[in-house]
Amino acid sequence: EHARVGRYAPAVPLLEVALQLDPSAVWAWFLLGRCHDGLGRDASAVACYGTCLALTPDAHAAWFNRGLANLRSGRFGEAEFDFTRVTELRADLADAYFNLGLARQARRDHAGAVEDFGHALDRGAAYTRVYFARATSRSQLKDIEGAAAIASKA
Repeated sequence: EHARVGRYAPAVPLLEVALQLDPSAVWAWFLLGRCHDGLGRDASAVACYGTCLALTPDAHAAWFNRGLANLRSGRFGEAEFDFTRVTELRADLADAYFNLGLARQARRDHAGAVEDFGHALDRGAAYTRVYFARATSRSQLKDIEGAAAIASKA
């Protein structure tokens, strides 16, 4: 209940007790990761999601959330790996492609980022920021006309 309403700090010790009682409780590891996310503790969140993945390797939500924590902490290669895995497990998730594009953009793989942002748009992402991110990568590829056309759609 604490975690559900955004009271992450009081949820953490309760989840730690739950994990002492059952270290294989994937739900508790995941929720603990979410609490660490909410508290801005990216390294701890990454560790919790990693434990989830050790217990349930196909948990796309754990890959996704770990990717977000890696992205926020500037670990762009790790974020790219995580979001690529999400797209393999759930090719329909526009947000996975958008965040994969952000990770690639940060690594200066602008061609890959343009492709990922396109996949996000193809899957229904209608966020203005997707268009602007795609336009940014197009301009980095010296495609000024393409960048302008994409930015005008935003």
